[in-house]
Amino acid sequence: LYDAEEYFVTDVLLCSDAMYAGLDVLRPHLENTDDQTKKKAVIGVVEGDTHDIGKNLVKIMMETAGFEMYDLGR
Repeated sequence: LYDAEEYFVTDVLLCSDAMYAGLDVLRPHLENTDDQTKKKAVIGVVEGDTHDIGKNLVKIMMETAGFEMYDLGR
């Protein structure tokens, strides 16, 4: 809808805020693995790129798969 100019940047930002709020509710209910067996991974966004929504989604999926994630941010 963004490409079709039906949504604008402000709409996308509101949707991302809603997604993060929903994830805060869901996160305590996600299965956790033993800290001894977790593999570690580092994730970040290339300098100059302000779009970190996809990075955060990947981070959450990897955390639920049992990875210990280190987020470098933007």
